[in-house]
Amino acid sequence: ETSSPNTPRENGLAETMVRVEVEGARCDLTQSGHPPCFWPLAIKHFALSYNTRQRDGEGSSAYEKRFLEGPFAGELVPFGAYVQFKQQPAKEKAKGTPKMAGNMIPGVFLGWKQKPGGKCAGKYIVASLKDYVGMDLRVGRKITTQEVDRIDFAPDNITYPLKDMWMKANC
Repeated sequence: ETSSPNTPRENGLAETMVRVEVEGARCDLTQSGHPPCFWPLAIKHFALSYNTRQRDGEGSSAYEKRFLEGPFAGELVPFGAYVQFKQQPAKEKAKGTPKMAGNMIPGVFLGWKQKPGGKCAGKYIVASLKDYVGMDLRVGRKITTQEVDRIDFAPDNITYPLKDMWMKANC
């Protein structure tokens, strides 16, 4: 089946799926306190979260059906949630990093590293909370993300470190 360009009434299913993705990314941004410029990360996060969700029991997620490898093996973490992570070796050994500081640093979760085709590559995309210092959360700015092997996340105590600052800036 093909669809005609510029005719939304003939593209009902595609339009619905795009709307679901866009609304999901908006929810991710609002819930976490991130400004709209983070939409590319939010939409990727929402898409993978949505596709790993079980629908009709065990083995029913779109992710499992696509890759035939059982349930998603990574941690399911909300966009913008507080995590702790071990920095990449180059950053960990940089001059500005205190030698006696702990191995894990505070940050926010931004998504999963994916291979072409959407399969998870086994790494997490995070950013240090230091990257957000001084940011105007009404407009945002570019930050440095890191791909890390391990995160510490407490699913029973989910917090969004940027949310209070975002509320002050936008309300």
